[in-house]
Amino acid sequence: MLEYYKKSSEKYKELDAEVNKMMNEALDKANSIIKHNRQQLDQTLDDNAHSNLKKVTDQVEKALGDLQANTANVAADAVKKIMHERKDDKRSSEVISSFSRDLNKKLH
Repeated sequence: MLEYYKKSSEKYKELDAEVNKMMNEALDKANSIIKHNRQQLDQTLDDNAHSNLKKVTDQVEKALGDLQANTANVAADAVKKIMHERKDDKRSSEVISSFSRDLNKKLH
């Protein structure tokens, strides 16, 4: 009877060790999967952040371009108004040429 208990105890220890080994392998695999998925998630979030930043940057650059174009239009309209108000002035052709040159330099 004692021999039976010894064999049973040894089998139990072997099974316990095998179960513990399987559990540790499963935990290692699960941790590996979690680590890999976390890295993928971090990469996806980083890619999305860069993409969104680029979209915002592009929109800001477009808005700045539009603002510059509108500013140039306002300046051109102001020059036209001044030229119209001073059309009888002797120096009107000189003023027009000067404004035109200055405006072209500033626009380009």
